[in-house]
Amino acid sequence: MSELLIDTSILVDFLRGRNLAQLYLHSRYRATRLTTHSAVVAELISGARDTRELAAIDRLVATFHVHRPTPDDMTTSLESLRRLRLSTGVGWLDCLIAATAARIGATVVSLDKKHFSRFESITLEVPY
Repeated sequence: MSELLIDTSILVDFLRGRNLAQLYLHSRYRATRLTTHSAVVAELISGARDTRELAAIDRLVATFHVHRPTPDDMTTSLESLRRLRLSTGVGWLDCLIAATAARIGATVVSLDKKHFSRFESITLEVPY
């Protein structure tokens, strides 16, 4: 199984105690390497409402390998944004996550099928 890059939607569900997200991540934790992206970490931190939530985010993120974009990922993401933004509404952070996932050969795990299915260079898994 390839590396799994877990997107914001799954981690938010996990942090909110959604059973499906917890079961999914626990089942995959031993089977493969779970990773995320620095853009996902930034989205989680931006959504924290207090220090308790921020601490929970820090504990969760500490269990993942966090990928950071390269200059080539930045270039690829901007090209994708230019190509997809007006026709699909896809945002730059999704473009950046997809560019990094394509580079490392990771499967993106997300509930955002509408946007991530637009990237031909990645494999998308919608877990529940």
